[in-house]
Amino acid sequence: MEFSFDVYFSETGWVKGLENYSVAYFPKENIEAVKISDNDYFDCKIRNGNGLLKSDSNEIIGKGIPANQIFFSSIKNTDYKIFYRVCINGCWTAFMESDGDKIVSNDYLNGIQIVAEKELTEKELLKAEDKIKRFNLLNQRLFLNHKEKALVHLNNNYIDDRPNGVKEIKNGIILPLREAEDSPQKHTTYYSGGVTDSDYNFVSGFERLREEKMNFCCVESYVPDSIIKSDNTVIFGGILLAHFGHILAECVSRLWWIIDNSSDNEQIVFLWQEEKGEEKKETSLRIIKNIFKILEIDEDRLIILDKATQFAKVIVPDQLIRLHSDFRKPYIDFYKKIADKCTYKEGYKKVYLTRTHLKNNNIINEEYFERFFEKRGYVIVAPEEYEFSEQISILKSADEVICSEGTLSHLTVFCKPDAVLTFFRREDDTLLTPQTLIDVASNHIPYYVDVTYNLLPVRHNIGVFLFGPTSKFVEYLNERNIEYTQDEIAFDIQDYIGEYIIEWVKKFREPKAFSNISNNDIFDVLYSLNKSLGYDEIVPRDFMTPARRNKRKIKKLEEKIRVLEVETNKK
Repeated sequence: MEFSFDVYFSETGWVKGLENYSVAYFPKENIEAVKISDNDYFDCKIRNGNGLLKSDSNEIIGKGIPANQIFFSSIKNTDYKIFYRVCINGCWTAFMESDGDKIVSNDYLNGIQIVAEKELTEKELLKAEDKIKRFNLLNQRLFLNHKEKALVHLNNNYIDDRPNGVKEIKNGIILPLREAEDSPQKHTTYYSGGVTDSDYNFVSGFERLREEKMNFCCVESYVPDSIIKSDNTVIFGGILLAHFGHILAECVSRLWWIIDNSSDNEQIVFLWQEEKGEEKKETSLRIIKNIFKILEIDEDRLIILDKATQFAKVIVPDQLIRLHSDFRKPYIDFYKKIADKCTYKEGYKKVYLTRTHLKNNNIINEEYFERFFEKRGYVIVAPEEYEFSEQISILKSADEVICSEGTLSHLTVFCKPDAVLTFFRREDDTLLTPQTLIDVASNHIPYYVDVTYNLLPVRHNIGVFLFGPTSKFVEYLNERNIEYTQDEIAFDIQDYIGEYIIEWVKKFREPKAFSNISNNDIFDVLYSLNKSLGYDEIVPRDFMTPARRNKRKIKKLEEKIRVLEVETNKK
């Protein structure tokens, strides 16, 4: 089946595509496409285009682009189609399709070209311009082993366009957290609790992923055995997590309303994860109190609620970020107001934030980067050794900041928009959505650099990470015109193998930690070792294990079930 369209060509942005369909590829002024099934070979001939794609030869004649770099999507019979593609590492992907509404609704993934069956309006073209600039700059700042995957992730649309709001619940009830009945096993916990109306209908809790549940969310209520009644009006502050980075990035996202709207009388109610214990609770409280102190909010207004209570009224400001999905545009304003309360600090124009002083530091050889950048005028800062207000002063004063991706990089929410940021990734398979949201909200386009020689499987949130001067780090230095000697970028991984294995075993011999890597198989071990030791890349299809074979079978069965469900719903 073959057909063609006359299309217009524009250098603009691109929009989020459909998946699991067939191919449309490489037009300039015309497009030809052929629909294929899973077992068909295809031959997509291009008129006024760039080459010939044949799946059996796994290349594009004339351009030499590997077929595995090409994204496929569908052409559907609608009145108004938009096709788009993106250039990655000098290579164009296939065109993908969207309808016109996607353009108007600003649902871009961002990129280079749009091709439409009708000429795009000036408004549509202008809408994409800033996003294209961001895409192009980000494309120059990614020094990653899986750059193509990261480009799509980092250029997604993470903005929630809903206006900010506040609910006032007369006779509202606040329920302490308890594990939800459908909470998964292992290391994932869903909560019941939060704010309800007087009939226990759920009003608000803690969202972390749009329209889905994930670890530590609270999206349902329960009926308590007993309840305390209070004549007070209170403000719901949200849920307090036992982690500095998450308190900073998401747990304070309801406090925006308090700064300008509340009197000095209402108490601010937070809920706590009781299973985390009193010691972690006190640590988390200190963090919130530090924020209150900077904002000149009396810490006596802070309540950690541990009993179901009905109040005369509960004021519920909207949560401005779902840390694994999206944020609302005023999210960043709250942090600007905090930064405005802190003074500038002289002598901190170039800063390297380090984890080496932490008691439970899980990075081996970060000292290498400390020495490297200290020689180039960077001040080495261990944030935990400074008062929180001092940390903010340092960050708001800095022109350049370098640190590992994670909690430290979350602190860059206090940096000025034109600060030059560099994040060293702890492992190259995880795309850290919380940091991406902070980057976009702050109007930052950081350098991301893979600098790890992780010999064995890890996860970003748990593991042992071996840092060193990788080839990607050298590419980064060249891009930024940072001079170095060959001795400075020399690295012998054999010097660290023993230490790494010992620390890795110490970490993952604990059952809770092991659950994070329990889905890995022997190929994952081989892959990590092979990559870290610098051998030629190996691919999973050449090393099939029983576990991977079973995963493939399950995936095919799930797809058949999905198709049957769709067909059944149509009937």
